[in-house]
Amino acid sequence: MKNELLMEGDRIALDHYARETEGITVEIGTYLGGSAKILAEGSKKVYCIDVFEDIELIKNKDAKKECKDIWKDKGVTYKDIKAKLEGEYENIEVIKGESEQVAKEWKKEQVDLIFIDGDHTYEGVKTDFECWFPHLRKGAIVLFHDSNYKPIQKFAMELTKDKRVKVLGLPQNSLIVVFKKR
Repeated sequence: MKNELLMEGDRIALDHYARETEGITVEIGTYLGGSAKILAEGSKKVYCIDVFEDIELIKNKDAKKECKDIWKDKGVTYKDIKAKLEGEYENIEVIKGESEQVAKEWKKEQVDLIFIDGDHTYEGVKTDFECWFPHLRKGAIVLFHDSNYKPIQKFAMELTKDKRVKVLGLPQNSLIVVFKKR
């Protein structure tokens, strides 16, 4: 299950925490679905949330530009990814939408694990965390990908002082930073 967008340590961390929680997982930022497949191996259910090629759903103009660059010339659509992931995994549900809006409308079960890998701006990462936090079960695991990005580092450092979560660390050879809801 090779995924060139994830380091070996990332794959190990995703697999470990999905299997540890064995519950409901939300992935913000699905892209082509590589991490979703890893999460699905250990989770009861994985909800994959992304705007996919529908860039206009993104409010932040910096994030919109970054997302346009990512999806440009991919030739892959939401329908393609939904069919592929849901066709291969019975426990995956792909949701097209902007994370904050999906969180506002969330009526499904509480979340045991959230993997935040969508909007990489400071505002985007913070918004994803804050809008999904009420949906997290006590003891839920929060994973942030691409901790080498300055905006993500800044928000993660702020979270180390937040009494609502406990820092679990940075897995070896990984760009994932891990927190646990108290």
